[in-house]
Formats: sequence, structure tokens, C-alpha cells
Amino acid sequence: MPSPARLAELRDLGSPSAAARAGAEFGRETHFAADLLRVRPWLSPDTPGRELPGHLLAEEWTGFLALLGEPGPWVYASSVSDLQRLLGSYAQLAATQASAPGGAGEAGAGSLLGRLGYAPTPERLSLEVGFWALAAGLAEARRASRRRG
Repeated sequence: MPSPARLAELRDLGSPSAAARAGAEFGRETHFAADLLRVRPWLSPDTPGRELPGHLLAEEWTGFLALLGEPGPWVYASSVSDLQRLLGSYAQLAATQASAPGGAGEAGAGSLLGRLGYAPTPERLSLEVGFWALAAGLAEARRASRRRG
């Protein structure tokens, strides 16, 4: 079984046409829009998944659209180093399977823990919150940089 902490999908969004292709390809994927919008309160929560890559390109400039593992989150990162930071944070959460066993519990809708089939523990909940905080911080920094420059 493949590790849940690997790149399952990766697209370079370097142009409007690349964004349109990614939107057409992934726009209807489970969790696609919800994951990307979750950390971007400046975008309308009703933004269709098909249109989302174009908005990311416009707001945050070029970057990498990735799915971190089959059950994992969709992310948009401006650089390889940011993508590595997100993957590392997610890998910490995925690695808790061995250290804190348990089946799927009351992890909540849209929870990474629920997607991984992990019971919520304080450590796991903290790691999930940390992952989303990192993703939000990177998105906001890139948006702010784009607005300045």
C-alpha cells in the first residue's frame, strides 16, 4: 500500500491555460475545492472547482497544485520548498498511524483524520490544525506578496 504522505498528483500552474486544464481535470474531485478554499477566506466559498485554479493563479501567481496522497489534502504552493513544507507537515500526521492506533472515529466532516481513517487523538488533532495553519499562512503570504509586487 502506498504511503499516504506522497504526491499523488502534481501540476505546475504557470499560465491561464494550465490553470484551465487543471480545473477541467480536477474540479470535480472530492475535497478539491473545499481543501483549497478552506485556507483562502478571500475567495468565495461558492467558487466552482473548475474555476478555482484560475483564481489561485490570479491571486497568488504561479505555483504547484498537488494532492498529498490519495486520501490527503489538495494544496497550492508557490515553490518547491513550500510544497516540501506542506508534504512534511502532512507526513507527520500520516505517520501517527503507527504511534497512536485507532480506527476512524468522530473526526468530523472534511477532516484529514477521517480521510486517513484515524481516530482523533490530541496529537493527531494538533498535527491536523498545524497542517491547515501552515497551508493558510503560505497562501496568505503569497497573496500579500503578489499584492505588493
